[in-house]
Amino acid sequence: GGFLKKYDPQGSLVWQYEVNSETELMHHDFEVLPNGNILVLVWEKFSEDKAKHLGFNGNGPIYLEKLIELNPVSQNIVWEWRSADHLIQDFDSSISNFGVVAEHPEKINLNYSLNQNGDLMHANGLHYDSQRNVIYVSVNFYSEIWVVPHQYDSVNTKTELGDLSFRFGNPSTYNGQGRRLFFNNHHPSLV
Repeated sequence: GGFLKKYDPQGSLVWQYEVNSETELMHHDFEVLPNGNILVLVWEKFSEDKAKHLGFNGNGPIYLEKLIELNPVSQNIVWEWRSADHLIQDFDSSISNFGVVAEHPEKINLNYSLNQNGDLMHANGLHYDSQRNVIYVSVNFYSEIWVVPHQYDSVNTKTELGDLSFRFGNPSTYNGQGRRLFFNNHHPSLV
């Protein structure tokens, strides 16, 4: 993780981009969009103190998912979506994202997976649907697919407009009803 590199057929490096710092790490998957930009998965680290302020019911730092769209020519991030902006939790009532998880399937239950190493979600695959302008994200530790809207700019993705458009695979992640379809899925593929 951490690097994207493009090589020509002769093996020469043509282009590279890095997201590899104390607080962010590019990981698992990327997808080239129809406009030539590149969609990338990034782990975003939150210290134990910041995690508590999000309503985390555990100890230590946590790693949440973030999507970035990168323009490979300018190497600028032109769009982003952060799971941290779309959380719900029923642990700490003093925090603004407190609520009844089952009443908000469009939100992500921060405390669904209390993984010991802090990697709570572990997204591992992307698929961009150009007809619907949404991104399907495979989330391994939630055993489901999140459908993230892509039609809003980065400012609006931080609001309820950026909440999950849909999700499927494991209704227990939002205390919902229905049959569980997935168990630690990898990469969404549309048929």
